[in-house]
Amino acid sequence: MTGRVPVVLNLRMPDARSVAVVGTFNDWRASGYEMHRGSEGSVWTVTLWLPEGRYEYAFLVDGGITVADPLAPLHQDDGFGSQNAVL
Repeated sequence: MTGRVPVVLNLRMPDARSVAVVGTFNDWRASGYEMHRGSEGSVWTVTLWLPEGRYEYAFLVDGGITVADPLAPLHQDDGFGSQNAVL
């Protein structure tokens, strides 16, 4: 994919039934950005191919709980009392 870089995101959430990544790169829509549970069952992962740039994102857990990436080095207020991770 020319002009795009791979971004691997992981979230340790063993009790989750589903996890998706939402952000400015997909208009905060989960469809098509579902993460997959690893073989050990506790870590969810996805690889995105994104154009270089700055993006805010969060994980959508079980369709209703938004979690900022705890491993991200940068976070920004989302304007609603929470934070988003920053790529």
